[in-house]
Formats: sequence, C-alpha cells, structure tokens
Amino acid sequence: SAATFNWSVPSGVTAVQLLRGSYPDSMPTVIYSPAIASKTIADMGEGKWYLHARFRNSRGWGPVAHRRINIDLTPPTKLNVTVDGDGTDQPKLSIAAFDALSGIVKIAIREGDRTILDQAIQNEGTIALSGLTSGTHTLTVEVFDAAGNARSETVSVTVLTAEKLVLHELPESLPSSAEIEVRGTFVPGR
Repeated sequence: SAATFNWSVPSGVTAVQLLRGSYPDSMPTVIYSPAIASKTIADMGEGKWYLHARFRNSRGWGPVAHRRINIDLTPPTKLNVTVDGDGTDQPKLSIAAFDALSGIVKIAIREGDRTILDQAIQNEGTIALSGLTSGTHTLTVEVFDAAGNARSETVSVTVLTAEKLVLHELPESLPSSAEIEVRGTFVPGR
C-alpha cells in the first residue's frame, strides 16, 4: 500500500503544495520549498484516494491538479459456483462473484495445469463446459478483480457423453426381404 508519486517540475517553479485526501476537489495544504519532484506515502490504505498538487512560481500559485488513486488489496468477497447439468455431455457452471472496491473483471477455469477458460466476466454468468471427456473432473474456478486480487473455488463436474456406433461392415444394397448383419464398435465419449 506504499505509493510513490513523480512529476516534472517546470523551470521557475519554487514550491510544490500537496495533499492526499478522500475528496476529489480538495485544496493542497502542505508546502515543499524548494519544489520536490517526488513524494512517497508509506501507508496509503485501501480505498479511493486523491492526490492534489500545484506549483508556485514568481507569479504565484497555479491551478490544482487532482489525481484519483484506487488501492484494492482484498480478494473478491464472494464467489459462488453452481454446476448445472451435472452428468450430461455439456454441463454448465453458474458463477456469481462480487468485489466491492474494483469489481470483477476476469474468470479462469483450470483442471490441474490445463486452462479450460480464461476470459472477461462481470459479476455473474453461465459458462458451458465443452471439450471435457467422459468422467469426473475437478475444476478450479478463479475470479479476479481489477486490481489482480483473486478468489477461487473448486468444483467437481461429471461428464457423461453418449456412445457412438462406428460401423465396420455395411452392405451397399439389400433386397427388401433380406436380413441385414451390421458389424461395428461402440466408442465411448464421441
């Protein structure tokens, strides 16, 4: 939460006036003479802050510049993941997430080291899972706020895909009264 602020000091500037505050249009009150070009604030604290600055030269004080600073050190406060369609060939994840300071901006879904999804998301959404093989999968769902803080939840998803018959032998034509013999193999997960 420490922050260093830098700026260029124009020629002829003799002093800088600064203030860190919680209001967007405050007047700076702390004077640094001779003018400084950098200021480190050791403990900014979480939340929305403003840095206010202005320069003084031989004609007096100039206009005040205001810079908003957002500090978010806390992971998202909420992440709920619900599996819809468990045991089907295309289950879905319903996601509900919340972050009070900077908002939810991204979701990542992983199975072990393999990334299944990495995309932008807002506070909620439904994600169809495709490309998963038959069986039970342990997935890690992770949401990120705009400051890069993350919260994760692990869910178990069972995928059952229909079996497909692959034919090996099939006569090209048959009389209408003929019996047919079909040879093939059932292939799971296709």
